[in-house]
Amino acid sequence: MATPLVVSGPIPTILSAIERLQRYDAAVEEKLAFFTKMTVGFWIGTAVFFILTVILSIYPLVILLVPCLVVAIYSTVRRAYFAGENIEDRRLSGPQHFLEILGNDVPRKGKCTLSLNFDGYLKHGKLVSKTGSASTGTQAMYKDNWLSAKGILCDGSVFRFGIDQYVSRKERQKRKYTKVAERRLEKLNLSLKVSPDAYPEWQQLATLLQPGPVNNLQVTRVNVANNTIRVTAVTPPFRKVTGRTGTQVSGSECLTDGDMMLQLFVYVYSQLQQCMGKQPVTE
Repeated sequence: MATPLVVSGPIPTILSAIERLQRYDAAVEEKLAFFTKMTVGFWIGTAVFFILTVILSIYPLVILLVPCLVVAIYSTVRRAYFAGENIEDRRLSGPQHFLEILGNDVPRKGKCTLSLNFDGYLKHGKLVSKTGSASTGTQAMYKDNWLSAKGILCDGSVFRFGIDQYVSRKERQKRKYTKVAERRLEKLNLSLKVSPDAYPEWQQLATLLQPGPVNNLQVTRVNVANNTIRVTAVTPPFRKVTGRTGTQVSGSECLTDGDMMLQLFVYVYSQLQQCMGKQPVTE
């Protein structure tokens, strides 16, 4: 998998790093498509030459069978490599859109930090719990933090933002295959330390911010103390079932994108405007 991205600096610097990874990912996807076609074609060719040579005893064709088998193995290995390097598109496009919009509220030379991980939850995530056995089936829960960001905004507020993915994975061994059912949801965590000078009545947020639906998210936790606002919101679940007939998914639109990331900021700042106190009247 692509190396995790950890970058600090002004927003344009971070966006440039994301764009470089997007170009790399586009090249990887091109090669993945190429080697996928090669893998399928040469394994079919290997099967055909095997039948003609071994079953139909057309022995001279063995001169084609061997190189076809070699190329089939080579293309399979290369395909596996590029499949491992392929980045889930939303893990680049989401943070990119998020920072492009948020960048309008960050000082031009303000320093921010972004950390992105592209490994799947089985490799990068933490196993929270696991029950069952191979004979009865297993159920495991994983937690994977794949995004974290922090920085300072134009109003002097300091933000920290992170996404934790929670995956419930059920595996059941069937006679000829393993059925895997996954249920994923993501928790978006926003911490905002506000400037008392900019928002002298920030304590009001304790009553203004309440758990409940916010567009596509469900706010589950709100805490306001010591000039700091902490808000947690949860996405609807995404489900994926892999079995004998293939893979079925539902709820793809529930996976976090850039707009969902921005929704928490909009939610908090829509209420923060009421905490600015009375502004002096100018003649």
